[in-house]
Amino acid sequence: MDIESSLDQVVVLEQHFIDTLKPNLNVDLVAASSGHHEPMSQEIRDKLRKERGIPIFMYDSETLTLLYIFESKQHMYSSISTHHKTLNDCLDLGTLYLDYFFLSLLGPPPRLAKHRRGPHKFGSRQLC
Repeated sequence: MDIESSLDQVVVLEQHFIDTLKPNLNVDLVAASSGHHEPMSQEIRDKLRKERGIPIFMYDSETLTLLYIFESKQHMYSSISTHHKTLNDCLDLGTLYLDYFFLSLLGPPPRLAKHRRGPHKFGSRQLC
């Protein structure tokens, strides 16, 4: 692009890259010369969280009873003020949240209980 290109030409090029590269970080997928973006309403944020979010299942570690389903990681961060590293450790390493709650991306407890091979230790606790 030439240094003396018009703003309209820059917008056309920007739209070309948006359409070609399909970036997932750019919320506004229509190029505009204003650079102004309207903030999303809470209603739209909630809808997107439900549509895009990956549910997090919280179980009682002793009985594997399902206690709560968070709509997404962000929903969990916001609801119980936990740090993303803590949540990732619980999901990736099997660390118990607050030394008691088992967090999983898997659905209903019967699947977990059915496929257990025996006692499994998580930190200082043992699941039977």
